[in-house]
Order: sequence, then structure tokens, then C-alpha cells
Amino acid sequence: MGDDAALLARIRGVDPVHADTMSRQPTTFTVEPLPFYRSFKLVRADVELPHHPRQLLYGDSGSQLVYLSGKPDDLYRVNDLDGLALPEAQAAEYVRFFLATTQSGEGRERELAERPGDLHWLPGTEKDPLLQASRLEATARLQPLTVSAAPGGYHVAVTVVEGQQLIELGLGVDARGRVVVESSRVVFEDLPVAETL
Repeated sequence: MGDDAALLARIRGVDPVHADTMSRQPTTFTVEPLPFYRSFKLVRADVELPHHPRQLLYGDSGSQLVYLSGKPDDLYRVNDLDGLALPEAQAAEYVRFFLATTQSGEGRERELAERPGDLHWLPGTEKDPLLQASRLEATARLQPLTVSAAPGGYHVAVTVVEGQQLIELGLGVDARGRVVVESSRVVFEDLPVAETL
């Protein structure tokens, strides 16, 4: 409990509104090492709010704490503080982390979709012939994340779900972890999946 209290006090310094909520609601903290960072770890705060649970994320080096609000700039701040020099061997893991902790430029939720198990299929896709066919066609368009060397960094190809669309993204990633969408193409509309909140 002492460690949690100390962590909450540090969070209060960078994110007072959420820290106040955490002090009043049951909150579980977990710390996860990230292999592409030398000093920063990921802190997950799972807050049991009365109406629904909420997860908040922070980058923590022990001496510096950054609230990861979903904006890429928050993650870029951690990258800069850590002195990130991303090797190709860790680029895929970094991009998975980037996609999981940031929102699209339009502020929409975006989920990585490499395998059929990554999608939250509607229950009807098990029995309804039309939904089964739709699921089969969408599954054929999924692709595992791939990384290749490119001038100044890496090129990453990946499929993601935004709302009811399956989108193929071509991303440029530099060694400091900056991510630029170089291409975006909708490969399937009206996915038979549950929308994320």
C-alpha cells in the first residue's frame, strides 16, 4: 500500500484530476517493463468507477512521470526523455505499443487487427450465413504487422479497426519513435464487430 500511495502522490503532480478520482475509487496499479525503453516503464491504473471501469496509463522512469492521454505527443515526450533509439528488432513491438496507447488523428479509437482473434466479432458471425460470409471475407484481409528498413527508419504495414472499418495502414517510423501515416486504405466496410467505446 505504501508503494501505491507514493505512486498516487507522484501522479497527483502530473494528473491531479485523475489522481483525485483514484484516491476515492478502488484502483489497482500494475507496472510493465517496455523493452525499447532504458528507464521508462508503463504504469496501468485500473480504476473501478461506479458506472464502468477505466484504465489510465503513465510512463514512469522512477524520477519522471508522464500521463499518456492518448495523444502521440505524450508518448513522444517519453521517447525524448528516455533517449529512444529504436532498433529494427524492436520496431514491431514499439508500433504495437504506439497503436494501443494512442488514438488516430481524428481522435477515434483504433485497434490493431493482425489475426481473427484480435477482433470483437458479433455473436451472429457464428450462425448467421451473411455475417459468417462477411467475417470470412474480412479475415482474409487481415495482415500481420510487418517492418522493413526505410530511409531514416522503418516502414510498417498493418491492419487496424476503426469503428466498423478495416483499414490497411502504411506507417513511417523513425528511430526516435515518431510515427507518420504514409498511406491509409479502407479494405473492408461494415465489419461484423462490436464497436469499442
